[in-house]
Amino acid sequence: MFSTKESAFFFALIVISSGGGSLAMAANECDINSAGPIDIPAHKSSDTPKRAYRLSDGSVVFLGMFSVDADGAPNAYNPDNVGLDDITNAGSPGNWYGLATNAPSCGPAGALVIQGANDPAPGFYVSTTSMTNPSVHDCRNQRNYVDSTSIPYVALPRSIAKLENNQGNLVALKPLSAVSTEFAVHAEAAPSDGLGEGSIALAKRLGLKSDPRRGGTSKREIVFIILTERMGFPANAEEVQTKARVAFESWGGDDRLAACGRALQSPSE
Repeated sequence: MFSTKESAFFFALIVISSGGGSLAMAANECDINSAGPIDIPAHKSSDTPKRAYRLSDGSVVFLGMFSVDADGAPNAYNPDNVGLDDITNAGSPGNWYGLATNAPSCGPAGALVIQGANDPAPGFYVSTTSMTNPSVHDCRNQRNYVDSTSIPYVALPRSIAKLENNQGNLVALKPLSAVSTEFAVHAEAAPSDGLGEGSIALAKRLGLKSDPRRGGTSKREIVFIILTERMGFPANAEEVQTKARVAFESWGGDDRLAACGRALQSPSE
């Protein structure tokens, strides 16, 4: 159990954009009831209802948890299961949804591919992400994927957002108790019942425990807001920060972010 101080709400707002620059929205504009809610399937029968809300400008906002996603990290998974994360989080024989295989297009039913001497982490499996590097052209090359340890990214279910033409939505995150806003890119898919997941690098930026096996938070205390501009495969974390900051300010910046945080804590429905 957390103490009162420890359980103080920790909010992160994620802003995702797709398309040309929009005018900054009014600081108090965050009507979560302006359109129909997006229902998220429950992970188990005891789960409370989970919903995302699409705002009038196309933004999507929801209150979520934060699971730490190791996918794309060169040392995420290995045959001895002593990588950053437990291999069961990458699938199982015949259904390897998080690892490259020797099947056509690295499909889920093949044998797992192990990195060689010239790869980033020899002896580890090739860990994949939904977003890929267009300059690599090899699904069995670890450099084809977004590295969880260096790039701040989020994973979202398709009902919330999806990659289009290998482009991911830009993201801004901020605990309400923090001074600065952090930024990320949508680079990975999440299960249909997922409601909050991001990379190791992003967890560190948010001040969360970044261990994929035991980190993050299981409480739905993080606000995700999703807007309109995208980017392709990130060269580095700095590129993500720069592009997402521009989109965030166009969206309405910290004032609008705070308004959305208040609305999600006390929805009118």
